[in-house]
Amino acid sequence: MRALANVDGGVVKAEIEIEAPPERVFHSLTDPGELAAWWGSDDMYRTHDWQIDLREGGKWSVQTRATDGTEMSVHGTYIEIDPPQPQNRWTVGFRLILAIPAFIISGILGYLNRALGVFSWVLAVLMGRVPEGLRNFAAFCVRYEQQTGGYALLLTGQYPSFNVSVND
Repeated sequence: MRALANVDGGVVKAEIEIEAPPERVFHSLTDPGELAAWWGSDDMYRTHDWQIDLREGGKWSVQTRATDGTEMSVHGTYIEIDPPQPQNRWTVGFRLILAIPAFIISGILGYLNRALGVFSWVLAVLMGRVPEGLRNFAAFCVRYEQQTGGYALLLTGQYPSFNVSVND
C-alpha cells in the first residue's frame, strides 16, 4: 500500500492493490456501512459517522478518533465518480493501434509545450507572471498527454479528447 498526502495543497492520494473484483471494491469504498473497515487501524485511529452524497459535486465527511481520544473531522467533494465497467475485449486488443493518432497529437503538443515552457519562463522573468493563455495551453497539453497515457494503459475506455477544460 502507498499513500501520499499534501495537506497544504489539500490533496490526498491513496493506492492499494486488493485481490477482489473491481465491483466489490467500488461498493466497499462507497458504502458508509463498509468504509470504517477500510480506513484506519486500531493502533492509530478509527473512522465513524461517514456521510456520503455519491454523485459528482456531492459532499462526503467522516469523523475520526485517534488512540489518544483526539477527534477530527475530514470532508471533501466528489469530483468524478467512475464505477468499474466491463471493457470490450476487441477494443482492449487493438487499444495501442487505436491510440496511434492520439500519440502523434500528444507528441506534437508535448514538443510545443516544452518550447513554450522556455518562452513562458522568459516572460515570467521579464513580466513577473505567465500570461493566462500560455498557462491554459500548457495545462491543456499536459491533460491531453495524460488522457492519452491513461487510454493506452487501459486505465480508461474514454478516447483522448480536445474537450479539456483547464478550469476544472
